[in-house]
Amino acid sequence: MRRKRLWSGRRSAALFRRQGLKMGRQSIAIAICDQQCHSKGRLDYRNLSERLLKSSLFKEVVILEKACRDRNGKLDGLKGKKVLFGGCPFLEESGLYEKTFQDLCLKKADFFTVDIKTEIFDLYEGKENIEENLYRKLVASGNILARREPFEEDIIKPDQKALVYGSGFSGLKAALRLAAESIPVDIVETHGASLSPGYLSMILAEPGMITGLLEAARKAETITLLPQKALKEVTPGEGGFIFRKAGGEKQEYGTIIFAPEREERPAGEIGALNLTQLYARIGSQEALKTGAWKGETVFILDHKTETGPEIFSDAIKAAEYLRKMHCAEVKILLRNARVSIPGLQELYDDCRQAGIIFIKYEDSLYIKNSGSGFAITGVDLQTSGQFIIKDTAGLIIPGKTILSPQAREFARSLNLRIYNDDYSQSDSLWRLPNESNRPGIFVAGAAKGNMDKRAVEEDAESLVFSLRQRLSPAGLRVEEYIPQVDKDKCALCMTCMRVCPFGAMVKDALYRVAKALKSTCRACGTCAAECPAKAIRIRNLEYESLISGMRALA
Repeated sequence: MRRKRLWSGRRSAALFRRQGLKMGRQSIAIAICDQQCHSKGRLDYRNLSERLLKSSLFKEVVILEKACRDRNGKLDGLKGKKVLFGGCPFLEESGLYEKTFQDLCLKKADFFTVDIKTEIFDLYEGKENIEENLYRKLVASGNILARREPFEEDIIKPDQKALVYGSGFSGLKAALRLAAESIPVDIVETHGASLSPGYLSMILAEPGMITGLLEAARKAETITLLPQKALKEVTPGEGGFIFRKAGGEKQEYGTIIFAPEREERPAGEIGALNLTQLYARIGSQEALKTGAWKGETVFILDHKTETGPEIFSDAIKAAEYLRKMHCAEVKILLRNARVSIPGLQELYDDCRQAGIIFIKYEDSLYIKNSGSGFAITGVDLQTSGQFIIKDTAGLIIPGKTILSPQAREFARSLNLRIYNDDYSQSDSLWRLPNESNRPGIFVAGAAKGNMDKRAVEEDAESLVFSLRQRLSPAGLRVEEYIPQVDKDKCALCMTCMRVCPFGAMVKDALYRVAKALKSTCRACGTCAAECPAKAIRIRNLEYESLISGMRALA
């Protein structure tokens, strides 16, 4: 196996020598940090240098003893050449790559960096494996650099105005926080609930809070409230998103914040209430008029799906209210108490002291509506004995929380990922906080899932950070490897528009071909890979360079 691997390496080196002589590329110089700070960094760099020079791809090799410190004049001789720099993430974060690029007066297409620490030293064991893989990685990267075309760095400056979809607690919190940063905001007034399950109990603690937030939004100079029917159609553009209004005029926004409230599905048992219906009755004081809570009231948690801590908090706060304000007999049936939210353990203890009975049950419950009340039969987890609750005055079962039909329709118009009537995408390390799969569209608050009040407020803070990046006066830097469409080959089959995960491919109405939105494209290459007419190429990432790079890594 070892003999075969070494023979394969010699064959790859010979192949690159032939390709280098054949293509007559501009000379490439390579600077490598010797990774002394890494436990595996003591390599035979003299042998590596000789191999790189024999490849006919590199004309000069400079080995730096800890590149973050040892740079004094060693790179001055590389001016006017294409430079490949092999280093580590620290060189990127500390700005040393950028300083080297400026000091050598290089063009954008003449400078390429490789993270050899993360991609080689951290991955492989044994000096022989590291040296061989490092050589192949550098040669593969050198082939890409050799074929890079000169290009001007594009900067796109999006419109500074933001659109917030949602006039509930999540949307108003986000809009007011953005207005505090002097970002102009339009809020789409949505119908339906102003509070989502998870913080419905705010009705008890702060009954006039939503009215206060709406009043503050109306008074803010940088906030405008729009009726839901005002916006008819959305079209992505280079500077953001263009909405056609009901009157025909157009309005451009640099970013969209999707922040509707969640709604709750029915309880699942005829005659039972979900938490939203319960809090609506509490808020309207209907319970006081009808005396509905004079008998025994039962909350059933974890009925068909697991009840999260946010919903658990709403349930026991409602139970505590009924117990203390209406002297109701309250029982809470559950499988497990979830007290991961700060303060929830204390609330759980207070409910027990107030006389609320908690029963942990096994498996499923048998529920029967007798007309005059509910009969509930189950098995107690603590005693393993059967319990029966008869003729309850009220039965509350939290339902599954989802996005409303109007919110789902708006999300689909933006090509956001909706699955099982809910927003299905979690935050990613590769995107800004709150950013969706569509660059420039952010999801905030309860739209992401069940949250409590504190989580919504924290989410609004992270949203501000993301929008500062998106709406920065410096603009958005366009990716180098963006798709370029051959107008003669493109048949406008729309395959690229369907497969692009970022919604960056759109129709060019002038030429009737596909085109890429530079501010949206993330250079994943999906469009070029799927194009049936091979009409899309990726700038500075040609087929030949990919093939030669793969051969080097093979």
